[in-house]
Amino acid sequence: AAAADPDVAQYLWEELAAYWSPATPHPDDDFLKNLSIDPDEPQDWLERFCQQRGYDWRAWPMWEEGRPTTVRSFAAWLAEGRRHAETLA
Repeated sequence: AAAADPDVAQYLWEELAAYWSPATPHPDDDFLKNLSIDPDEPQDWLERFCQQRGYDWRAWPMWEEGRPTTVRSFAAWLAEGRRHAETLA
């Protein structure tokens, strides 16, 4: 998978670090399988990401069925969505 944009990686680090503490999240960690989080939490991460940057989260592409729920995949999806949202602006 493509590398995450630096600000996307920083955002996810800040969102996820507390869940893994004292361990460190790895890009290939599966946040739904490896963390005891509410399954709706990733939607909250998206909405906060968009709110902080002035994007409409409803413009984001849908999460594809079967896409891995890894930190790396989520970061790539945020970056892809931002590029998509910027083409609509």
